[in-house]
Amino acid sequence: MTKQVEVNILGRDFTISCPENEEENLQKSISYLKHKVDEIQQSGSTIGVDKIIIKAALDLSLIHI
Repeated sequence: MTKQVEVNILGRDFTISCPENEEENLQKSISYLKHKVDEIQQSGSTIGVDKIIIKAALDLSLIHI
């Protein structure tokens, strides 16, 4: 069964679908992404919501290469 998870990142609301048995992992991923976004935002080196999200995604993807 699929579950809808509501997420707010940088003031934007998102609904993400995931299998019920994966919700805990999704919540952990969301938490980590929010932490990374906060780090980038607090550094002041990147301005703009879209750029902050892209930079966070790139930083996270480098971890898995």
